[in-house]
Amino acid sequence: MLKCILNEQIYRAFRSAYQHIKITSSEKRNYDLDEPFKYMKNLALPNCSSKTHKILFASYPSIWEIHNIEQTLRQYYYTDFFYVPKRLSDGKLSVRNYVDNNFESWVKSHLAMGKVDLIVTYFSGAEISNSTLQACRKLGVPIVTFHYDDRLHFKGEKLGGQHTGPYAVCEAYDVNYTNAPQSLSKYRSCGARAVFMPEAANPEHFRSLDLEKKYDVSFIGAKYGRREKFIGKLKGYGLSVECFGPGWENGTLTEDQMVEVYNSSWINLGFGYIGDTTLTCLKGRDFEVPSCGVAYMTNYSKELELVYNLEEEILTYTSVDDCARKIARLLSNKRRLKSVGIQARRAVLHRHTWR
Repeated sequence: MLKCILNEQIYRAFRSAYQHIKITSSEKRNYDLDEPFKYMKNLALPNCSSKTHKILFASYPSIWEIHNIEQTLRQYYYTDFFYVPKRLSDGKLSVRNYVDNNFESWVKSHLAMGKVDLIVTYFSGAEISNSTLQACRKLGVPIVTFHYDDRLHFKGEKLGGQHTGPYAVCEAYDVNYTNAPQSLSKYRSCGARAVFMPEAANPEHFRSLDLEKKYDVSFIGAKYGRREKFIGKLKGYGLSVECFGPGWENGTLTEDQMVEVYNSSWINLGFGYIGDTTLTCLKGRDFEVPSCGVAYMTNYSKELELVYNLEEEILTYTSVDDCARKIARLLSNKRRLKSVGIQARRAVLHRHTWR
């Protein structure tokens, strides 16, 4: 309703302030990002013995899961997948009803055939009921989940008597994986166990291609929030920025086309902002673009320091003016951009694959 009453600029300012208050009011203010997360930069690749364990994975599927989680699990484990049919509306009660009616029996059918070592889901309160999770816990198989948008949507809205965010179900999981260290205290306040685990990349899909550079700067992602204004300012500096995704003139790309654009760009632009705020969290793009062995530049955040050697493996900016200055300087130093891309790919292979 406010969007209809207020002009666009005032509405966005109101929305940004509301989201900022919503996030910060639920988080511990004085968290320390240096401990216990320093190990992330020196994380050793685990020794995955192929096909020795059975892992079940469940989610409301997207191309992201298929190219990342599913391909990796199929490579290293006995596995099967419980996917909510796409005909059901994402975020609606029909999704949760489907999962509640089918998920437990699906797990039982696998247990009837033999041992299951782990259940991994990408379910929050919107997709599964707490009672269904509690019933699955009684089957004796550890069950863990990802929550990768929990700074803004930890509680979520009320739907069918249950909140749609992690708040509603996190204590029923053995472990909750979050990409936001700031969220850890939220889970603990609910009596739940949470672990900081950033996104990663499948380096066999997000790979280096020997393609001619067609774009000075590219951005792939939806047109919302501060992105349009930011990119407009970059163009005002005389920089060439090509944008792809919902809302942009070039439209949406397939996953394969995304990889081609990444490889065809001297600099790939990123935004780590949450919603319309200036608060940040790690994004899948922070790992998928570097995995392609190309230069990636996104806004600076303390979270990025946990996972990368900044300005060596990825590039950062602190404002639109800083971003424009750095892009102009880097475009005249292609050797530096190539070096950053090589270091980026090396970093992903060493410590940021889904393996």
